[in-house]
Amino acid sequence: MSSSLYQLSTAYKDYVGDDQYTQINASSILSVRQHRLEQFKSHPDYARYEHALKIWDDPSIRTAPHDASEAGEVGFSLLSHRDPEYIKDVIKVLAPWRVGPWQIGDVFIDSEWPCGLRWQQIADHVQVPQQATVADVGCQNGYFMFRCLDWQPTLVVGFEPVVRHYFAFHLFQNILKHTEIHYEPFGYEQLIYYPAFFDVIL
Repeated sequence: MSSSLYQLSTAYKDYVGDDQYTQINASSILSVRQHRLEQFKSHPDYARYEHALKIWDDPSIRTAPHDASEAGEVGFSLLSHRDPEYIKDVIKVLAPWRVGPWQIGDVFIDSEWPCGLRWQQIADHVQVPQQATVADVGCQNGYFMFRCLDWQPTLVVGFEPVVRHYFAFHLFQNILKHTEIHYEPFGYEQLIYYPAFFDVIL
């Protein structure tokens, strides 16, 4: 599994100005994050979820951007061969996929709640300032975090304490590597550590 999964790199000051950075309680955020990641390891399915991400351990894998259809899927194309049945097995390990849809190569991942139309409704009605900082509270597998990139934000932070969603997010982020996106493994209660920090909260 990619070591990037455990890099606690979110020194938010890398992405926002000094004035805005002083508006968060960085030490408390780091403490809670580390505590939650340790708690994840006691989950009975943790080893299965962790193993699923080994699908990308092969250094020969090459990918390319994916052009989404009207369904609004997030994902990437595969330029090197990867057994579709193996990909489907990994997807099943991380099921159910609550929000989406997603795409890995030729494999389409449908979701319980098709969210392409929902995103379009949000994008049509939410006024977002330039270089915004965005919170996605209850982000689940991070689908809307990736869609928020349409706004060209400075930073998108997702909040979700469910271990399966955490690994589902990293199944894509470990390939896409969008530096504007950060997934925090805790819930809305920790918003108290971000007073006056976010321009938009979803």
